[in-house]
Amino acid sequence: MDRRRRRHVILVVVLVIAAGISAAVGSLWKSSTAVTFAVLLSFAAFIRLSIEIESRSYGFWFPELESFPESEWRDVLGSAKPRKRYYTFLAVFGILYLLSLPIVQWVGDRTGRIIEAMFVVSELSAVQLLAVWSVRNATRRALRKRLADKGVPICVSCGYDTRELPGPRCPECGATI
Repeated sequence: MDRRRRRHVILVVVLVIAAGISAAVGSLWKSSTAVTFAVLLSFAAFIRLSIEIESRSYGFWFPELESFPESEWRDVLGSAKPRKRYYTFLAVFGILYLLSLPIVQWVGDRTGRIIEAMFVVSELSAVQLLAVWSVRNATRRALRKRLADKGVPICVSCGYDTRELPGPRCPECGATI
């Protein structure tokens, strides 16, 4: 198992243990909520891990990679540093969840535990979608900047081919080239 996979597996194990401890010790968390939270976070981490490792999907997620030799793909993606942004979104999810926990439990006590599970699923889904969107856009922007630095005529903002443009502005997004 390579270093990156090991790090993700350790992260998931720590999250599951933390959720279990919170369920056993904390008075705010019910065990069903903690288990749901741990399972969903584990699932999201493994989905992200599989997307990252599968090099065949890089071309789908980042069409700019087609301009680089395939042997450089991992290095080019690594230089974009999307992990910091992704982990920021996970931290935001954790903070939002902890802040909304009293409300969720109050509603859950009156309507049943299914509301708590639905809230966790919807919040995690929204944060994961925002994280994927944000990381993908930041990575694509870094790839386009790298292409522009190599001399490829491309708009860094939107990826428009700027070879035969009459002016210094991109016709697609209006950015200065």
